[in-house]
Amino acid sequence: MAKNDSALPPSKLLDQFVVRLPGGMRDRIRLAAEANQRSMNAEIVATLEKEYPAPRRDVPLGVLLEAIGQVKRLSMKQSAGTTSPDDDLALLELYRKLADLAPDMALEEYERLFSIALEANGPDDHDS
Repeated sequence: MAKNDSALPPSKLLDQFVVRLPGGMRDRIRLAAEANQRSMNAEIVATLEKEYPAPRRDVPLGVLLEAIGQVKRLSMKQSAGTTSPDDDLALLELYRKLADLAPDMALEEYERLFSIALEANGPDDHDS
């Protein structure tokens, strides 16, 4: 009989990942966890968060979407071979702007946000 998700404790609903640890690492994690007064799981998650921080979300979404839309339009022109040197420079500046606005976001995440916005608002809001 399958359990109802609402009957499961919250920790069982989180992503889980099995990791094979090299010899001695479990003891090092345990010692660090004890020193920081947290569980081994919390110690591992804290270490991973330091190394792999979540993307910043304090940048207004509209600002990101506008920059992403401009990148998409210029990239399409570039693919078609119809860009001018000014377009190429503008594209470079937009990539720099995106890197400054949200340095932790990968290009794929920008493109995903743009696709979501297109689906929500329709293509006319973003085409020039």
